[in-house]
Amino acid sequence: MIRIYLRRGIPREQHHVAGQMLMNDVFHKPVELAYGSGGKPYSKNLTEKFSLSHSGDVVGLAVGNQELGFDLEQIRPVRLGRFVRPEESKIDPLTLFVVKESTVKWTGEGLKALGGCRVLPAGKGRFWSETNGEKVMVQVFDWQGYRFALAAKIPEPYQIIAQMEE
Repeated sequence: MIRIYLRRGIPREQHHVAGQMLMNDVFHKPVELAYGSGGKPYSKNLTEKFSLSHSGDVVGLAVGNQELGFDLEQIRPVRLGRFVRPEESKIDPLTLFVVKESTVKWTGEGLKALGGCRVLPAGKGRFWSETNGEKVMVQVFDWQGYRFALAAKIPEPYQIIAQMEE
């Protein structure tokens, strides 16, 4: 089971610190972060895999036993321009963006690889996403004015654990 921890009411300028605090709270210890060449954070002192995201007043953390890519975006109009392939033109732009971003978070390539992602609908809020020969299943869902995308090689059920910032 993939767990998605969310904190609401976080001012934008506190997203980074709130993400670190959320990780420390979830794992019940200080999490030592390091970063891959594409900017993907990982921990030297955890066995579980994780992916962080933030938008609006929400900071989120997806945790599981496999590599994950997690993105959340406040629902709003977006324009992707050059990042849309002809076969993707019928996919809602915000959905396409969160699918692509969760994919490059999964691979660790970072945002520079967005244009290399190829996305195909798989039905019922799921998409196949491919980049550099790596194929991943992405689940997309809405929650309280936000759109989430969760990329994992092996799709698993997820549980949302949310709390308001005090």
